[in-house]
Amino acid sequence: MILETSSLDDLLFPMTADVYYATTRQQDYGNISKTWVYDRTIDCSIISELSTRGFNGELRTKGTDFIYDSNAFLRTKQDLRQDSSGIYHPITSISVTNIKDPSGAYVWINGQNLVNSAGVVNTKYEVKTIVPTFDYNHNLRHFRLYISKSQVQKWES
Repeated sequence: MILETSSLDDLLFPMTADVYYATTRQQDYGNISKTWVYDRTIDCSIISELSTRGFNGELRTKGTDFIYDSNAFLRTKQDLRQDSSGIYHPITSISVTNIKDPSGAYVWINGQNLVNSAGVVNTKYEVKTIVPTFDYNHNLRHFRLYISKSQVQKWES
């Protein structure tokens, strides 16, 4: 049953995710460090990218270690290239985490680090592509993003 205050967007974008933007600075020895800053929580819809062979596309081995790669497709009405203050960022400076289902439960948890002193760590995703989608009248409908599990799950913040 749909609540009277619900809209079509509630059905199309039932999940939420937190968006972070990176600020970069050059260290004394020339290396670049990123500090991730929370910007906002967005309404979205996210589905996993699975290969036709199941999880074979997500689990790989490197020597004796398993490497877990997770990719997903995200859909939202907001252009994530622009932060809440109106400044545009390159997609290499945008990340998504704290993905929740419609009931508010966290969906993706970092399996490499399930329990630490701070508790459960949510998987952090890097934005790989942002593609606008249009309706039949060429009006902007929403944005489709391809996101991939960040190889660096520990962020400076």
